[in-house]
Amino acid sequence: MALVREPLARLRGYAKRMIRHLIVIATIVAGAPLQRALPQTVPPALAQPTPEAAPAPDPRYSAADVIGIILDALQHNDTPTPDHGIATTFSFASPENQRATGPLERFTLLVKNPQYRPMLGFRSARRDPITVSGGRARQRVVITDADGHEIAYIFQLSRQETGAFARCWMTDGVVRVGTPELPPGVTTT
Repeated sequence: MALVREPLARLRGYAKRMIRHLIVIATIVAGAPLQRALPQTVPPALAQPTPEAAPAPDPRYSAADVIGIILDALQHNDTPTPDHGIATTFSFASPENQRATGPLERFTLLVKNPQYRPMLGFRSARRDPITVSGGRARQRVVITDADGHEIAYIFQLSRQETGAFARCWMTDGVVRVGTPELPPGVTTT
C-alpha cells in the first residue's frame, strides 16, 4: 500500500504546483500585480521561486534586487516546474518589453535561443556596480555558463511611472555584449 501512496502524494504535490504556476501566468497575462507581503529587500539567494509564490514586481524591490531575482530564476529555471524561471523573468519585463517579446511562449523561445541560452542553469554570476540615474538603471553581469564559458550581458531597467506596476523596477532589455574583459558600457556588434 505504501508503494501506491507515495506516487499519489507526489502526483498531488505536482498538481498543486501546476495550479499555482497557472495562476501566476494568468495574473501576469492579465497585467495585474501579484499581491503578497514582501520584505524590504530580498537577497538573491532567498528569491528563488518556490511552489507557494513566485517573486513578482513590487515597489519595495530595488533595481539591484530585480536583477538578482531574475538571475536566480534563470539559474534555477526548472524549479519548481519547467521554465518557471523564464516565466518569472517575463513577469519582471516592463509592459513595453512584454509587448515586444511576448506572449510568454514567444519569450520562452527567445530566452532559449543561442544568444540567451547560456543564462539558463549558469554556474555563477559576477555583477558590476549598478548605475542608477533617475528612473533608469543599468548593470553589466558576467555569467559563467554550465560549460564554464564567460558571457557578459547588460541589464537595462526602468522604474514604471504609471499603471499596475507604478514605482516598480522592471527590465526594458537584456543585451549580450562582447567579451567579459571589456569595460562596463563598452559593447561590440
